[in-house]
Amino acid sequence: MPPLSRAECLIDLAALLVPARLRDDWRREWLGELASVSDPNAPMVRHALGAFSDAFWIRQREVADLDIIDDLRHGWRQLRQQSGFAVTAVAILALSMAASVTAFSVVSQVLLRPLPYPDPERIVTIWERHAAAAGRQDVAPGNFLDWRARSQSFSALAGAEPYSYDYTGGERPEVLPAANVTEGFFDIFGVRPLAGRYFLPAEHARGNNQVVVLSARFWRSHFAADPAIVGRAISIDAKPYVVVGVAPDDFQPYLLEDFVGETRLWAAKAIEDFEPRIRTGGYWQVAGRLKDGATLASAQAEMNAIATQLTAENPRTNKDAGAEVITLRDHLVGDVRPAVNLFTAAVFAVLLIACVNVTNLLLARGATRQQELAVRTALGAHRGRLVGQLLAETLLLAAVSSAFAVLLAQGAMRLLARLGPREVLWIETLHVDRDALLFAAALAAAVTVAAGLVPALRLSAFGLQAPGHRTMTGDRGQRRLRSTLVAVEVALALMLVSGTGLLLKSFVNLVQVDTGFQQDGVLVVQMFSWDRNPTPAARRLYFEQVTTRAAALPGIERVGLVGAMPFIESNIDIRGVVQFLDRPAPAPGEEPRVSLNVASPGYFDVMRIPLVRGRHLGAADGPDAPRVAVISAAMAGRHFRDLNPIGQRMAFRYSGQVMQVEIVGVVGATRHERLDEAPRVELFLPHAQAPSGSMTLVARAFVDPAPLIESIKTEIWAIDPLQTFYRTATLDELVERTLTTRRFALIVLTGFAALALLLAAAGLYGVLSTIVSQYRREIGVRMALGARWTDILRLVVVRGLGVAAVGVAAGLLGVFGGARVLSGYLFSVAPTDPLTIGGAALLMLAVAAVACYVPARRAANADPCEALRLD
Repeated sequence: MPPLSRAECLIDLAALLVPARLRDDWRREWLGELASVSDPNAPMVRHALGAFSDAFWIRQREVADLDIIDDLRHGWRQLRQQSGFAVTAVAILALSMAASVTAFSVVSQVLLRPLPYPDPERIVTIWERHAAAAGRQDVAPGNFLDWRARSQSFSALAGAEPYSYDYTGGERPEVLPAANVTEGFFDIFGVRPLAGRYFLPAEHARGNNQVVVLSARFWRSHFAADPAIVGRAISIDAKPYVVVGVAPDDFQPYLLEDFVGETRLWAAKAIEDFEPRIRTGGYWQVAGRLKDGATLASAQAEMNAIATQLTAENPRTNKDAGAEVITLRDHLVGDVRPAVNLFTAAVFAVLLIACVNVTNLLLARGATRQQELAVRTALGAHRGRLVGQLLAETLLLAAVSSAFAVLLAQGAMRLLARLGPREVLWIETLHVDRDALLFAAALAAAVTVAAGLVPALRLSAFGLQAPGHRTMTGDRGQRRLRSTLVAVEVALALMLVSGTGLLLKSFVNLVQVDTGFQQDGVLVVQMFSWDRNPTPAARRLYFEQVTTRAAALPGIERVGLVGAMPFIESNIDIRGVVQFLDRPAPAPGEEPRVSLNVASPGYFDVMRIPLVRGRHLGAADGPDAPRVAVISAAMAGRHFRDLNPIGQRMAFRYSGQVMQVEIVGVVGATRHERLDEAPRVELFLPHAQAPSGSMTLVARAFVDPAPLIESIKTEIWAIDPLQTFYRTATLDELVERTLTTRRFALIVLTGFAALALLLAAAGLYGVLSTIVSQYRREIGVRMALGARWTDILRLVVVRGLGVAAVGVAAGLLGVFGGARVLSGYLFSVAPTDPLTIGGAALLMLAVAAVACYVPARRAANADPCEALRLD
């Protein structure tokens, strides 16, 4: 077939897409265009293929002109005539869609945000796992060095040691949260420096490692973004450190979970002689980049094999010690993922309730449009045309709701950014971006289908029949459908309210946990003073002066010192292997491990930690006195049980030296990191006998302790003008910090539960109100025939409560079926707690009763004469 003939066939085929009234003219125009092509070698067929896009465009425009636009205009008029219905539907959808847009932004920002590194999926973090400890643990230096030497799965493997430096170049000395990093650390992340360079291999050798890389924020805030800072020395810890580079703005790996704020600088780590021997009490974080061809599973298998080797080689320190490899993304998300998942599930439940509610409203409203739909059918409208009209009205509702939802979501995100927990990374950057707008548009389309399709299909059937006589039993199928939808709403709301109730009870149980101390009226000042007090005698004298001056301040009742302060972010946990000298030595690897702490005599009085047995540490326990220790009740219960620990002797290594001590007292056990963790198995040494440079001053005040913090800092600066303070706070603030994420999640979920409860009540109220208004004539007949006020009231209320009871029953099945989902979020409460779930069920029934009572009372108070005049 010649090219011209094939082209004409294609045009004839494309003409089938063109509306019939335009088809002949369109075909003649295209054939004329082909005839005008004089070149016989022209690509006729390719040119004719363009007719398909042209025909499709005309068909779309014609449909839009004749159907969609008319449907939207008609729908707008309908909604304007029933403004009360429109406002109610828009309010319901806007609230639920705003929650959905906010949830999408949170999930996108927290869980899906691309990491600012090349091939971020190949960056992993590696942690220690111990059978006796819950969760991931930091890595001991000796274990890391063996991992690095033996592993083959990583192109680079590096450790980061949490550290802090004192910067004295500003108006006041300040602490710089920092990390000492081993060779290859920056290679793992693959980012270019903003200025200068990163560390050279030779700079990780002792004597050459006084070099630092600054963060971009610290560079700007302290050096005005001066590029000449590269190559200059700055004073850190009273020593000159050369700045070799500046890291880019978005380089914050957040490996160091215990830091307050962002890392300000990175220093080159030189391995000390003693560090390869440290295999317990890990304090490093480890990151690596997988080689090409290596997978997370293969790297994990290799690390398991290495851990087994280390256990065989070091049974005393590495028994039951393993390694866990996880992606950097999973590390960053951490404990936030379950909360975000729960948040998303709650939002989905509320959105589903809203869609069901609007579906019910559309069904109820559609019952009054039977005559209109029948007339449209009689004038020639087919059922598909009616479905399109009804869906267009729902689309208008969804579109208007989506616009309001975006505005509400923006406000909600600002609130989240201001009030949300800092533990949720990037929460402060939440905003309505392009993706959120696209999601809102897609959500409007989804809501149109979810909420509008069933009413459109159901109501379009009315056009195929004449409107029937309305009775209280009326259209049984439609009544059954609407009642089923209300039951679904009640069931979903009950599940959400029950879950919130369980979380609330869990939170109350957590708040009531005994920390082991009294937190009110106590202030906390954490200091690191090793550099200017290098000897034990200097550290002992310095902290004696600090406590003396602080105790003399007005308003201070008592002061004390402790090395590992409960609930502080940089909570020190030096775990050591102890040997009980008065009992046989255990087998290698079976030696007990305890947390070694240091305290002054006043610490236990300030914290009001009770004395269980023996005595406290006292002023007489000086450097020349016999070595003594006080242990916690948790340690006494684990290692002494029925024995009296007083007088028992122990030996352990502390600060590189073997110490032998006698137990002179047992004090109450205290929790350290979180309220839902067990108290620490702890041993306290007198600061005078084991003077540490990492100490926290605690002071109990007669008055509000917060204003006294500045006074204490001033007194300490009078002793050492260069002293920095790593953390200052009240003890109340430290404990409350651990509850922030749980409290915030509970507040958000409570809001969702309240919204779900309101929507379910509104749905029940709306359905019953519509039924009452539609059947006022029949109610009038019943009353005229002798029905009493209470009979009508009971008729409506019983009907509504019956529907609610079905929903409650279904909701209870859902609650018990999903019990395992909530179990990981709860503390000291069963996911099937009968009191909480029963209370939620009674609350739902009470709300349903109120929702039923209002339309029932209106129906019972109606004048039967007025009702009989209807129609």
